[in-house]
Amino acid sequence: MSGESSPPRPDVHLAYARPDAGLARAVHRFLSKAGARVSYPDRAANEGRAWLGAADGWARRSQAHIVLLTDRTPPGWQRAEFDFSARSRARNPKLQTIPLVRAGYTAGDFDEVLDRFDAIHLPEDQGQLEVRLRELVERISAPSGLPAMPSHEATHPYPWLRPYGVNEGRIFFGRDREVDEAVARLGVQPDGTRRRWLRIGGPPGA
Repeated sequence: MSGESSPPRPDVHLAYARPDAGLARAVHRFLSKAGARVSYPDRAANEGRAWLGAADGWARRSQAHIVLLTDRTPPGWQRAEFDFSARSRARNPKLQTIPLVRAGYTAGDFDEVLDRFDAIHLPEDQGQLEVRLRELVERISAPSGLPAMPSHEATHPYPWLRPYGVNEGRIFFGRDREVDEAVARLGVQPDGTRRRWLRIGGPPGA
C-alpha cells in the first residue's frame, strides 16, 4: 500500500448569469467529475441558503473564481461579478479569477478588464470544448494557479498609466494593508451608499 496521499480536491466557485444556467450546469458536471468541489447558485438555492452570504463564504475558501461569459451575459452582471472577485481576492490572496468565455461573446468596453486575466475560450465544437475544460481543470489544480511570471529583465517595474496585469504579481507587492483599506472603500458602505470607483493620486512609481 502506497504511503502517498492523494492531492486535495480544489474548491471552485462557479459564477454565471441566469441566462447561462444551462452551460453552467454542464461546466459544473465536468468539474465535479474531474474531482473539484464546485459551489454555484443552484446549490445555495437547493440548500435553502441566501445566495449572497453563501457566495461570500465560498469565495473565502476557494482556489478559483470561474466567471462564465456568453453572448447572453448581461453587461451589468459581469461588472458586478468582477468587482466581487476583486474584493474577495483582498481577503483570500490564493483566489484566482478565471473568465470562461464561450464563442460569440462580445466584450465591448469590458475588454480592458478581461485583458488583465488569462481567459479560457470555449469553442462551439464539442470535442474542442472538452479540451478547453480539461485546460481549466489543470489551471485550478496547479499549485500556483496563476500564469508564470515574466523574467526580471523582460519586465519594467513601473508600467506608468497601464494597470498591472495578473502575471505581474512578482513586481506588484507590499502595501497590503493600504490595498485592503482601499478595496474596503469600494462597494456597499456602512451607511448604505455604494461607491463604484476610488481615485488615488501620486507620482509615477510612488
